[in-house]
Amino acid sequence: MTPLSYTSTDGFPELHMSRVITADFETAAEKLFRWGVQRSGLFRVRPTHEVVETGAEVALGFGPWTFRCRVIDAFSEPNRCGFTYGTLPGHVERGEETFTLERLQDGRVLFLIDAKSQPARFPHPAPSHRPAEACPDPPLLPARFGRLSRRLTADSGGHRPRATL
Repeated sequence: MTPLSYTSTDGFPELHMSRVITADFETAAEKLFRWGVQRSGLFRVRPTHEVVETGAEVALGFGPWTFRCRVIDAFSEPNRCGFTYGTLPGHVERGEETFTLERLQDGRVLFLIDAKSQPARFPHPAPSHRPAEACPDPPLLPARFGRLSRRLTADSGGHRPRATL
């Protein structure tokens, strides 16, 4: 098995985003565990398993590039579920991303993305006209997160995402 592209995420920059979505928890969980967030339209998604499970890998194609990740944890509890994947060598970043759904006490569903990553070092040009160290501008991240969260529900509920850098 190919090792991850990092040994620890200690000291990596963190990003936390959350959004209340108007969705049935079980329906949103089904979409999440079938790579629904990754199938947002930006990437070509080729998973090794149709349903997310620990050890599954996914290739995310963007233009001429393909980046791979491996699921290192999947969890499912009565009111909380999700998974974490880590980057494999050749990915533009090094680190982990966790996708979580939580059923709130009032029945609403909270969608969270937590990332700990940093740019990878490439022997070839990074997949951007900007340097590999350039990351999306923080104001663009909540808009992108909004599009991702709509993949889990047909109705965005009018709630704006919250991003914490």
